[in-house]
Amino acid sequence: MDDDGNPLKPTQNGEQPKDNIPGYTYVRTEKDVNGNTKHIYHKTPKITTSWVDEEGNPILPTKEGEHPKDAIRGIHLSVASAIKMVILNTSIVKML
Repeated sequence: MDDDGNPLKPTQNGEQPKDNIPGYTYVRTEKDVNGNTKHIYHKTPKITTSWVDEEGNPILPTKEGEHPKDAIRGIHLSVASAIKMVILNTSIVKML
C-alpha cells in the first residue's frame, strides 16, 4: 500500500516479501495486532530538467531525469536560466 493507505497490489495470503513496484519507493514494513504484514511505499516523484532563459522561455527541450547544464552557443548560463522542477502527478510541487 502507499503511505496514504491505498492498496498498490491485491492482498495475498501468508507473509510475502516486499516487492519492487515501478513508480514507488519502499519505505517500511508494518505488522498489525493480528499479525498481518503491510509493506508501505511512497510515490517516487518524476524529475525533469528544463533549460530556460531569465524570462522563463524554453531554450532546449525538457528531458526526463537530472541533467547537467549544457553549453549553449551564444548564451551565458546563470543560476536563473537552469531551473530544475520536480513534477508529481503533472503538478509542479517544488522548484530548485
